[in-house]
Parts: sequence; C-alpha cells; structure tokens
Amino acid sequence: MLIQSADNKRVKLLSKLAASRSARRSAGLCFCEGDTLYKDALEYHANIKSVYFRQGHEGLVPEGVEWNSLTDKLFDTVSQVDSPQNVIFLCSLDESGEKKAGPPILLDGVADPGNMGTIIRTAVAFGHPVIVGEGSADIYSPKVVRSAMGALFRADIRVANLRAEIPALQEKGIRVLAATLSEKSRLLGEDSMQNTAVVIGNEANGVSKEVCSLCDGEIIIPMRGGCESLNAAVAASVFMWEMAK
Repeated sequence: MLIQSADNKRVKLLSKLAASRSARRSAGLCFCEGDTLYKDALEYHANIKSVYFRQGHEGLVPEGVEWNSLTDKLFDTVSQVDSPQNVIFLCSLDESGEKKAGPPILLDGVADPGNMGTIIRTAVAFGHPVIVGEGSADIYSPKVVRSAMGALFRADIRVANLRAEIPALQEKGIRVLAATLSEKSRLLGEDSMQNTAVVIGNEANGVSKEVCSLCDGEIIIPMRGGCESLNAAVAASVFMWEMAK
C-alpha cells in the first residue's frame, strides 16, 4: 500500500517511536533506517515487524512481515537522518541476555548514544554480553541503532538493575571491577582479566558510588602523562580486549 498522508496511523506510530523512549519501551520496538542496516537485519534474522520503503524503491521483505511504501516527501519527513535512504523498518530486540555465558561489560549511566552504539559493536566483536544499567542511553534509540551499525541485531544485551546484577555475577564466581580514576585503582595488566566483568561509568561522573561499593575492586588503564582519561567507548574497548584474552 502507498501511504501519502501524514495523518496515517502507521506514519504517526513511526514518528512517535522515533521520538519517544517511553513509546519504544512500551511497544518493545526500535526505529531503524538505512539500506545497509536493513541488509544486516535480514542477514542476521532480526525480528522485523514492519517495513516502509521509499516509493519506487521497494525490495525484499521477510515472509509474513507487513510492508508499505511512503511518498518521497513523507519518507523524508519521517526519517531521522540528514540524508535519508530508501527503507525504514521496525523491529524488536532480543534482551534475553542468554546467548553467551562469558563475563559481561556493565554500563552504569553511559548516556551518549554514540558511545553506547560503539560499545555494543565492540562487545559483539569480542564476544561479551552487555548489561545496561539505569541512567544509560536507550538501546532502542535511533541514534544508538545507527551507531551500533547492525551489531544490535547480534548483541547479547539486556537492560537491568546493576545493584542486583553485580551480586548475581559474584555468586557465579565472576569478579566485578569498576573502571575508575581513583588512587585505589589497580593498573590494567597487573592481574589477569579472565573471569572478570568491568563496569564503565557515566561520561562525566564515572561509576556511581553505590555501584562501585558493590564491586570487588577498581581498575584503571595506564596512560602516559597529559591525558586524564579516555572516552567511555574507547576505555570499554580496551577493557573488553583484555577480558577476551
């Protein structure tokens, strides 16, 4: 069906999901767009719920999935990027957190969508689960979805309360360390990172005191003079590389 009106209920839903975190959470859907992202979603068998093509650019759709076309003007209005491509789609994410058994990377208030997406991509590359704590960027956000560049469809990820997750990991024999700039922090490389999970904190404030108090210790990446700290996504990447060894 060709949709031509902005008053169409499907178009209104697209706009609502693109703009509202609560709407995405309530529906359990994320707003995705772009030809490459759609190709990745098909390749990795993402749970696609509906597809919207730019008129004249219709393509492959999984069996049983609803699809529609939008006029150029309407497609560009709904799109969340400066240079829209030809497909927008809605999908649900698997937040079961049961694909991998290895130690996770835990995110305590990582608020920047770009950092969140990069961390998700790196976690998939190194084979780590991701546990997203309160105050962090919405993993369903269009900015996070774009930044993750398809990794979200393969990620072992879930949103949870870190105050409950950390003790649960410790009961399984997994050591949990907080990445901090504290004088108490041990240098990364001094000990093996096997069977160790790491908490990455908020970009401005770091790991919260409450979460830090639950951890088995604190750790820091050794750096040469002149650099106080690393970007949250870069630091997470360094830790995950060491955790994967």
